[in-house]
Amino acid sequence: MATWNKSLMGQIVGYFLLLSIVSVGVISAVAYQQSRNALKQSLSERLLLTATLKEDELNRWVLDQREEMLAIVNLPGVQPAIATLIQSDGDAETRQAAEQYLEGIFAALVERHSSLSEILVLTSGGRVVLSTNPETEGDFEALVQYSYILKEEGNFHPNFYLSPNTQESRMSFAIPLTNEANKSVGLLAMHLNLQRIDEIIRKRTGLGETGEIYLIGNQGSSLSSYNFFLSGHEKTAFTEGVYSEGIDRAMRGISGEGEYRNYEGVPVVGTYRWLENRDLALVAEITTWEAFAPARKLAQTIVFTGLGLAGLLAIAVYLGARRIASPVLAITNTAERVAEGDFQAKAPVLTVNEIGMLAQVFNQMTDQLQRLYTDLEAEVADRTAALTQVNEDLAQAKDAAEVANRAKSQFLANISHELRTPLNAILGFSQLLIRAPTVEPTQREHLEIINRSGEHLLELIDDVLSMSKIEAGLTTLHQNSFDLFTLLSGLENMLRVKASAKGLALQFEISPETPQYLKTDEGKLRQVLINLLGNAIKFTDAGSVTLRVHSNKWLEAPVQTASSATNLDSPQGDSTARTRLYFEVEDTGLGIAQEDISKLFKPFVQTHTGHQSHQGTGLGLAISRQFVELMGGTIAVTSTVGQGATFTFDIQPQPANPSEIVTDPPRRRVMGLVPNQPIYRILVVEDRWENRQLLTNLLQPLGFEVQEAIDGKEAIARWQDWQPHLIWMDMLMPVMDGYEATRRIREIEQGSKSSHNETPSPSHHPRVSHPTKIIALTASAFEESRSAVLEVGCDDFVRKPFKEHVIFDKMAKYLPVQYCYEETKENDISSSSVNPLTKGSLQSSYSESGPSTQQSLSLNLQTLPHSWIDELREAAIQADGDWLNRLIAEIPPHQTLLAEKLTILNRHFEFDEILDLLDPNQKATKS
Repeated sequence: MATWNKSLMGQIVGYFLLLSIVSVGVISAVAYQQSRNALKQSLSERLLLTATLKEDELNRWVLDQREEMLAIVNLPGVQPAIATLIQSDGDAETRQAAEQYLEGIFAALVERHSSLSEILVLTSGGRVVLSTNPETEGDFEALVQYSYILKEEGNFHPNFYLSPNTQESRMSFAIPLTNEANKSVGLLAMHLNLQRIDEIIRKRTGLGETGEIYLIGNQGSSLSSYNFFLSGHEKTAFTEGVYSEGIDRAMRGISGEGEYRNYEGVPVVGTYRWLENRDLALVAEITTWEAFAPARKLAQTIVFTGLGLAGLLAIAVYLGARRIASPVLAITNTAERVAEGDFQAKAPVLTVNEIGMLAQVFNQMTDQLQRLYTDLEAEVADRTAALTQVNEDLAQAKDAAEVANRAKSQFLANISHELRTPLNAILGFSQLLIRAPTVEPTQREHLEIINRSGEHLLELIDDVLSMSKIEAGLTTLHQNSFDLFTLLSGLENMLRVKASAKGLALQFEISPETPQYLKTDEGKLRQVLINLLGNAIKFTDAGSVTLRVHSNKWLEAPVQTASSATNLDSPQGDSTARTRLYFEVEDTGLGIAQEDISKLFKPFVQTHTGHQSHQGTGLGLAISRQFVELMGGTIAVTSTVGQGATFTFDIQPQPANPSEIVTDPPRRRVMGLVPNQPIYRILVVEDRWENRQLLTNLLQPLGFEVQEAIDGKEAIARWQDWQPHLIWMDMLMPVMDGYEATRRIREIEQGSKSSHNETPSPSHHPRVSHPTKIIALTASAFEESRSAVLEVGCDDFVRKPFKEHVIFDKMAKYLPVQYCYEETKENDISSSSVNPLTKGSLQSSYSESGPSTQQSLSLNLQTLPHSWIDELREAAIQADGDWLNRLIAEIPPHQTLLAEKLTILNRHFEFDEILDLLDPNQKATKS
């Protein structure tokens, strides 16, 4: 096909051959059809003529047999002799003489006429009195099978039928005999065989090689009749009858001609006639193969002749096209040389026609190209030198940028460890001091300030490190199933107090079609919403902040999403139709100038309004954009200065099953260990003294037996000697880090297990039956460190700085330890499940005792010191849970119900409810 498209001569010859073949085919088909129709007409006329001649011969033969019958009757003495035989009153001699006379005449006639098979004398009742076949004498004949010949002229209809004895076709005549009184005395009958008719029909004159003509009769009654051959074919092969379209039409009395299939299923051209006076069908047929052979031969002759001529003409066309195309090919070859860079090539001018003019113009063009190319080479050389210098500069800049980026990543990883490690001590020891019952209120408040400042510093560090991870392509998507309504309810409760403190209306509008249960990264979605809603509240002085959530049609079909590391350069999503969840955060604040919108999502960049507020790092929106893209969506902003701003983003979650959602139980403060438990040995491996002291001071007062090690080498020795139940392993230490120490401990345990030998240990510390649990402690902010510590054999992972409840929860997960918690009303804690976004049900859950209890709690609050109430109000307005916990701890023991109520409200971020308890009159007014 490619050669065909490239060769002009091939296309010309090919198109000519195609046109020739189509023309020859059409002419052959038309000629064949026309000659076929002419042959069919001629053949039908010939068959009709043949059938007419056969019919005339048949009629003459029948009339001859009638005349022969009449001649026999009129022979002298025949009728008297027949009368003598039939009459019973004659003497025996007379009867015998008559019988001998008739037998002689009849025998001579049968011998002379081949068509006569039998001559009989019958009584009027049909009994055979005399016959040339003596075996039938005395039998009775069915008179209905005879065709009666009258002496006077008239219509004569012979009856053709099958002999019941021989099953041969035959015809029977009978002449009634009467006496002088014109009374019937008997019948003279004869049976005729149809041998002569068969000879007439079988003559093939005018029928060719495959033609045939035959007579068809009908046998039986109208209900059980069938067609049979009278002549022209062996009857034994069609004992159940013979049928075809021509036969059926002829037997219905229709004469005509046509093309159809004969009784053997062979296509034929036939003529069929109904012989009215004979009750017979005469059919003449010839096969279509023979009939239309001349037409086929004519078509074949035309095809072969046409193809031969087409081949000769194709050769002539090829030679002519080659002569015409040779100048074009010469120009083409020259053009190829020019394309390869040979601008000296010239096209030969072989003709004076249009092609010759084309060659001249082409040569002029190559001359112009040569001049332009010479000038271009010089210009390209100059620009190439300049471009080479630019590329070298860019390569150096790129290498420098990569080195700087790697240095930045390494620096951030190191600074993460260096910052988190002291922060771990600061936050940990402040939490330990807050737990101490001897701390004075003023000192406790100072500790709370230290703790909150440390957590704020940790948030700033996390923002910087999150941005670093995003830029390095290390951010991962951690999908989990969660209740969206619960998430939004928690955000609403957490942010309402801040909004109320500024006099803002905080509104959450959830469309009915929004799915409740989702599967995506809950933490990243929460962080995006907190960033956007927090910014809206921060930069809005009056009006409202509104969050709207809606979704398109929810599809239950599972869709493949990224569940592991996802690079931000390759956007999330696939070709399957997915449901999208849309979020819109609208405020009535100062708005954003158009020139600031373009840089709004860039890291470490703040708008003019942000600079004036002196808050934040300029990373919140940049991180939000990357998180949204990681969850398969986009984020955008529209704003009008002085009217507010609207941030919109969408995500692409999967549907979740409510049974997959795990609800964290209410957190209670650990006060000690349940009595009568084994003493659990805990080894703390940490190179920094303050971090070791933090864990030791946290665990020893509860009843754990704690030992310390300053590096991995000492940790292995302590483990072999002391056999601790659990090891808190710092991963970055001098001498031997936690990775190597953990790996060696696991290798020793595996070798000990395979050899069935226990490591020797002091008698007062029996060997632990199960492998020692090792939990990694790391200050790394990168998620990849989790997989690294788990690969070396650690059972779990805790990131610094940690909270005390995380330490206790991890130990309870891997050791069968049981804690004692501070006293709380079990029912209030366990039944305080929040109905998401249904504030009424939430209030009723917290106020099971009805309005009277609510009023009683408010009255109890009024009995406490005014300074304490003012601090409680300020802590609720600032949504400071730790400050609230400290204040709740100062409530006198006789007001346990009030302390429990405030604890539940603080745990569920219901800070506005705390304010309502402080100002019941204001709540009544709002109601």
